[in-house]
Amino acid sequence: MGSLVDKKSFRPIDIGHSELVDSEARELERYFINVIDFGIGGYVVEKVANSRKTFGAKFTFLKAIFNSLLTYEQSIVKIEADEFEWEGKLLSLAISNGQYFGNGIQIASDAMLDDGKFNVCVLSDISTADYLKHLNKIRKGHKINHKGVRYFTTKELSINPVDLSCAIDIDGEFCGYAPAKIKLLPKKFRLSHL
Repeated sequence: MGSLVDKKSFRPIDIGHSELVDSEARELERYFINVIDFGIGGYVVEKVANSRKTFGAKFTFLKAIFNSLLTYEQSIVKIEADEFEWEGKLLSLAISNGQYFGNGIQIASDAMLDDGKFNVCVLSDISTADYLKHLNKIRKGHKINHKGVRYFTTKELSINPVDLSCAIDIDGEFCGYAPAKIKLLPKKFRLSHL
């Protein structure tokens, strides 16, 4: 009896490797296929991970987003990559191998799983009102022309908090905190494209 999945239906894709810390400052390693997100996204999933889901996961997630928009304090961080260096207040840093995160938000419309680079979006020192104003454009994959938004590509980068801790979301799960080092591992995973 033959295999149900033809070997030709698989293609090699890039994956991300991260070095980060837990709440006790112990070093961790995690891999990701889609996106690693620092800042408010990490803060939201940390709240969800530490919440009771009395009214279900969707309600808990929406409540965490709403509360986070009201309470999140932007951490000052330093980001270093091959051709990019920046320090400032961070709302969100999305390092994308895939195009979507956060329930269908197309944060990186140019990202491809097998192009050998991360697409990076830095949202810095942006008010909640500004974020909500541009959210629909981001959801549709449009790049935002705003002084607090920066885009670049890289194969690796590091992020170091200067003041407050900075929570991390990897592919929708709370995983730890910065400081962190991220690097791309090209063609290290085989993905079915049936």
